Amino acid sequence: MLRLEGGRRDEALDIVRLNGQVGYVHSVFQNVLNIELFEGDRLIAISTPRRPLAPDMIQLNQMIDFRTVAPDIGNRVTFGEVLAFENGIQVSLEATPVNLLVKTCEFDDASIDRLYTFLVTYGKAGGMLRPYQKMMEGTATGHWNAEERFIDQVMQEGRLERLIGLGPGLTPAGDDFVSGKILGDQILGRVPELGWGALLESRDKTTRVSYHMLRHAYHGRTNEAVLTFFEQLTDAAMQEAAKRVLEIGSTSGTDFLTGVHAALIEQRSGKLGSSNDHKEENIS
Repeated sequence: MLRLEGGRRDEALDIVRLNGQVGYVHSVFQNVLNIELFEGDRLIAISTPRRPLAPDMIQLNQMIDFRTVAPDIGNRVTFGEVLAFENGIQVSLEATPVNLLVKTCEFDDASIDRLYTFLVTYGKAGGMLRPYQKMMEGTATGHWNAEERFIDQVMQEGRLERLIGLGPGLTPAGDDFVSGKILGDQILGRVPELGWGALLESRDKTTRVSYHMLRHAYHGRTNEAVLTFFEQLTDAAMQEAAKRVLEIGSTSGTDFLTGVHAALIEQRSGKLGSSNDHKEENIS
């Protein structure tokens, strides 16, 4: 039997209320193992210290390669005094709770301009950045593929829900942009532009991991790397925090920060989030 010790966990992950819940192994990566519960529309992650703590995550104290020890995808997992896997692995649920809620803040024009300059200088192409840059600057350079033309059209229309599921990967580029836009609205104290109904409808349009990322963003919850970036965005030396966000995924970090900038730029223009479909759910 292999016992793994939890070190830190999302504060909203109520261990007592999870007692008796049953799920299955959804996906396994080197540093993260995802568990989907049979009830409650919940995806819970176990991670190594290499990954920033994220919503619904328990972060271990020790390093491990989950691919070498985890049970097969679909195997049963039970929450009790410990998190018990069908192959005998146990994860201690005694972990320090961490608050992963974003805080509202005001941003001046200089902060918004620095973020855009950072994106143009360091951002990765292949996702949302090039079409967004074209929209911002009114220019079109190089060859445009069908996906980039679609992104440009959707951005002009302002239909965020049409971007969900757009692109390959565990979190598609469109989802990362929408997540950044939602959280940008949150830190400005605005109602997210994407309504709760549209978010629920996205469940079958994208990956499970991405759907839950969007759901957490809607409730103002995100990972520690992003929280640090938000805290330092008004600092002229915010680049190091922003670079850590860029390290997320292939273009995920870039697409996310592009969405954040899209939200902040609306503050300058005076445009407010338009959704009146803001609802809450019990996330504990």
